[in-house]
Amino acid sequence: MAEGAQEGVCQPLLGESSGRRGTVLVLLVYCGLGALLMADYVWGFATLVHRYHTAMGLWGRMAQPSLNWLRYTYYASMGLAAVGYFPALAHMLVVAGTLPKHVVDRICGFFAIFFFTELFWLPMCVAYLDKPNATLFLFIRLQLACSGLSAIAWAYSVLTIPSSSVEVSGRPLQLAAFAGTSYFAFHCAVLDGILWPPMFHA
Repeated sequence: MAEGAQEGVCQPLLGESSGRRGTVLVLLVYCGLGALLMADYVWGFATLVHRYHTAMGLWGRMAQPSLNWLRYTYYASMGLAAVGYFPALAHMLVVAGTLPKHVVDRICGFFAIFFFTELFWLPMCVAYLDKPNATLFLFIRLQLACSGLSAIAWAYSVLTIPSSSVEVSGRPLQLAAFAGTSYFAFHCAVLDGILWPPMFHA
Protein backbone atom coordinates (compact mmCIF):
# COMPACT_ATOMS: atom_id res chain seq x y z
CA MET A 1 0.00 0.00 0.00
CA ALA A 2 2.74 2.43 1.00
CA GLU A 3 4.71 1.48 -2.11
CA GLY A 4 1.72 2.24 -4.33
CA ALA A 5 1.23 5.60 -2.64
CA GLN A 6 4.91 6.40 -3.11
CA GLU A 7 4.72 5.60 -6.82
CA GLY A 8 1.89 8.09 -7.17
CA VAL A 9 3.58 10.96 -5.40
CA CYS A 10 4.55 12.85 -8.55
CA GLN A 11 1.79 11.53 -10.78
CA PRO A 12 -0.88 13.96 -12.03
CA LEU A 13 -3.88 13.85 -9.73
CA LEU A 14 -6.53 15.38 -11.93
CA GLY A 15 -6.00 14.07 -15.46
CA GLU A 16 -3.59 13.02 -18.17
CA SER A 17 -0.03 14.28 -17.83
CA SER A 18 0.87 17.18 -20.12
CA GLY A 19 4.30 15.66 -20.78
CA ARG A 20 6.61 17.42 -23.23
CA ARG A 21 3.73 19.53 -24.52
CA GLY A 22 3.43 21.18 -21.11
CA THR A 23 7.12 22.04 -20.98
CA VAL A 24 7.02 23.48 -24.51
CA LEU A 25 3.94 25.55 -23.64
CA VAL A 26 5.68 26.98 -20.57
CA LEU A 27 8.69 27.91 -22.71
CA LEU A 28 6.50 29.56 -25.33
CA VAL A 29 4.55 31.64 -22.82
CA TYR A 30 7.13 32.40 -20.13
CA CYS A 31 10.09 32.89 -22.50
CA GLY A 32 8.56 33.58 -25.93
CA LEU A 33 5.91 36.09 -24.88
CA GLY A 34 8.27 37.40 -22.20
CA ALA A 35 10.90 38.17 -24.84
CA LEU A 36 8.26 39.83 -27.01
CA LEU A 37 7.25 42.06 -24.10
CA MET A 38 10.89 43.00 -23.43
CA ALA A 39 11.25 43.97 -27.11
CA ASP A 40 8.13 46.11 -26.75
CA TYR A 41 9.68 47.83 -23.72
CA VAL A 42 12.94 48.46 -25.58
CA TRP A 43 11.00 50.04 -28.47
CA GLY A 44 8.99 52.20 -26.09
CA PHE A 45 11.95 53.48 -24.09
CA ALA A 46 13.96 54.09 -27.27
CA THR A 47 11.06 56.06 -28.74
CA LEU A 48 10.74 58.23 -25.64
CA VAL A 49 14.47 58.90 -25.48
CA HIS A 50 14.48 59.80 -29.18
CA ARG A 51 11.58 62.24 -28.76
CA TYR A 52 12.28 63.73 -25.34
CA HIS A 53 15.90 62.69 -24.60
CA THR A 54 14.59 60.90 -21.51
CA ALA A 55 12.00 58.33 -20.49
CA MET A 56 11.30 59.98 -17.12
CA GLY A 57 7.91 61.11 -18.38
CA LEU A 58 6.67 57.60 -17.63
CA TRP A 59 7.03 58.33 -13.93
CA GLY A 60 4.73 61.34 -13.97
CA ARG A 61 4.67 63.02 -10.56
CA MET A 62 7.05 60.38 -9.19
CA ALA A 63 9.80 62.15 -11.15
CA GLN A 64 9.55 65.09 -8.72
CA PRO A 65 12.48 65.30 -6.26
CA SER A 66 10.08 65.20 -3.30
CA LEU A 67 8.86 61.78 -4.46
CA ASN A 68 12.26 60.27 -5.20
CA TRP A 69 11.79 57.92 -2.24
CA LEU A 70 8.64 56.52 -3.82
CA ARG A 71 10.26 56.08 -7.21
CA TYR A 72 13.26 54.33 -5.67
CA THR A 73 10.89 52.06 -3.75
CA TYR A 74 9.22 51.31 -7.06
CA TYR A 75 12.61 50.53 -8.62
CA ALA A 76 13.34 48.08 -5.80
CA SER A 77 9.95 46.43 -6.23
CA MET A 78 10.51 46.08 -9.98
CA GLY A 79 13.84 44.42 -9.24
CA LEU A 80 12.28 41.97 -6.79
CA ALA A 81 9.54 41.09 -9.25
CA ALA A 82 12.10 40.52 -12.02
CA VAL A 83 14.29 38.35 -9.79
CA GLY A 84 11.26 36.37 -8.63
CA TYR A 85 10.35 35.59 -12.23
CA PHE A 86 13.31 33.26 -12.70
CA PRO A 87 12.61 30.72 -9.94
CA ALA A 88 8.96 30.81 -11.03
CA LEU A 89 10.07 29.88 -14.55
CA ALA A 90 12.52 27.22 -13.36
CA HIS A 91 9.88 25.61 -11.14
CA MET A 92 7.34 25.42 -13.95
CA LEU A 93 9.88 23.96 -16.37
CA VAL A 94 10.60 21.19 -13.85
CA VAL A 95 7.00 20.33 -12.96
CA ALA A 96 5.05 21.12 -16.15
CA GLY A 97 5.52 17.69 -17.67
CA THR A 98 4.09 15.95 -14.59
CA LEU A 99 1.02 18.17 -14.31
CA PRO A 100 -2.37 17.51 -15.91
CA LYS A 101 -2.86 19.22 -19.26
CA HIS A 102 -5.70 21.42 -18.04
CA VAL A 103 -3.61 22.70 -15.11
CA VAL A 104 -0.74 23.73 -17.40
CA ASP A 105 -3.22 25.22 -19.87
CA ARG A 106 -4.84 27.29 -17.13
CA ILE A 107 -1.53 28.57 -15.77
CA CYS A 108 -0.14 29.41 -19.20
CA GLY A 109 -3.47 30.80 -20.38
CA PHE A 110 -3.69 33.38 -17.60
CA PHE A 111 -0.01 34.30 -18.04
CA ALA A 112 -0.47 34.65 -21.80
CA ILE A 113 -3.34 37.07 -21.15
CA PHE A 114 -1.04 39.03 -18.86
CA PHE A 115 1.68 39.30 -21.51
CA PHE A 116 -0.76 40.11 -24.32
CA THR A 117 -2.44 42.94 -22.42
CA GLU A 118 0.92 44.29 -21.23
CA LEU A 119 2.03 44.68 -24.85
CA PHE A 120 -0.37 47.64 -25.16
CA TRP A 121 0.86 49.52 -22.07
CA LEU A 122 3.98 51.25 -23.36
CA PRO A 123 2.62 52.12 -26.84
CA MET A 124 -0.39 53.74 -25.14
CA CYS A 125 1.89 55.59 -22.72
CA VAL A 126 4.00 56.89 -25.61
CA ALA A 127 0.84 58.13 -27.34
CA TYR A 128 -0.48 59.66 -24.09
CA LEU A 129 2.74 61.58 -23.41
CA ASP A 130 2.54 62.97 -26.95
CA LYS A 131 -1.11 63.99 -26.61
CA PRO A 132 -2.72 63.49 -23.17
CA ASN A 133 -6.45 62.77 -23.20
CA ALA A 134 -8.94 61.22 -20.81
CA THR A 135 -10.06 58.44 -23.16
CA LEU A 136 -6.55 57.10 -23.69
CA PHE A 137 -5.82 57.28 -19.97
CA LEU A 138 -8.98 55.25 -19.32
CA PHE A 139 -7.75 52.58 -21.74
CA ILE A 140 -4.39 52.53 -19.95
CA ARG A 141 -6.18 51.97 -16.64
CA LEU A 142 -8.33 49.22 -18.13
CA GLN A 143 -5.27 47.53 -19.60
CA LEU A 144 -3.45 47.64 -16.26
CA ALA A 145 -6.51 46.25 -14.50
CA CYS A 146 -6.70 43.35 -16.97
CA SER A 147 -2.98 42.69 -16.60
CA GLY A 148 -3.16 42.84 -12.82
CA LEU A 149 -6.16 40.53 -12.59
CA SER A 150 -4.64 38.01 -14.98
CA ALA A 151 -1.40 38.08 -12.96
CA ILE A 152 -3.38 37.33 -9.80
CA ALA A 153 -5.23 34.49 -11.56
CA TRP A 154 -1.90 33.13 -12.84
CA ALA A 155 -0.34 33.25 -9.37
CA TYR A 156 -3.39 31.61 -7.79
CA SER A 157 -3.26 28.83 -10.38
CA VAL A 158 0.41 28.20 -9.62
CA LEU A 159 0.04 28.36 -5.84
CA THR A 160 -2.91 25.97 -5.76
CA ILE A 161 -1.25 23.14 -7.68
CA PRO A 162 -1.57 20.03 -5.45
CA SER A 163 1.62 19.83 -3.37
CA SER A 164 2.19 16.18 -4.28
CA SER A 165 2.37 17.18 -7.94
CA VAL A 166 5.25 19.62 -7.47
CA GLU A 167 7.50 17.65 -5.12
CA VAL A 168 9.69 16.78 -8.09
CA SER A 169 11.09 20.34 -8.08
CA GLY A 170 12.39 20.13 -4.51
CA ARG A 171 11.39 22.21 -1.51
CA PRO A 172 13.89 25.10 -1.93
CA LEU A 173 12.86 25.74 -5.54
CA GLN A 174 9.18 25.44 -4.61
CA LEU A 175 9.51 28.09 -1.92
CA ALA A 176 11.54 30.42 -4.14
CA ALA A 177 9.07 29.95 -6.99
CA PHE A 178 6.01 30.56 -4.83
CA ALA A 179 7.59 33.68 -3.31
CA GLY A 180 8.61 34.95 -6.75
CA THR A 181 5.22 34.22 -8.27
CA SER A 182 3.40 35.93 -5.40
CA TYR A 183 5.55 39.05 -5.48
CA PHE A 184 5.40 39.33 -9.27
CA ALA A 185 1.60 39.28 -9.11
CA PHE A 186 1.58 41.75 -6.19
CA HIS A 187 3.76 44.24 -8.04
CA CYS A 188 1.73 44.04 -11.25
CA ALA A 189 -1.66 44.24 -9.53
CA VAL A 190 -0.94 46.77 -6.78
CA LEU A 191 1.99 48.96 -7.78
CA ASP A 192 1.41 48.95 -11.54
CA GLY A 193 -2.37 48.69 -11.44
CA ILE A 194 -3.21 50.96 -8.50
CA LEU A 195 -0.25 53.13 -7.43
CA TRP A 196 1.25 54.15 -10.78
CA PRO A 197 -1.79 55.38 -12.82
CA PRO A 198 -2.71 58.45 -10.74
CA MET A 199 0.96 59.44 -10.65
CA PHE A 200 1.16 59.24 -14.45
CA HIS A 201 -2.10 61.07 -15.13
CA ALA A 202 -1.45 64.57 -16.49
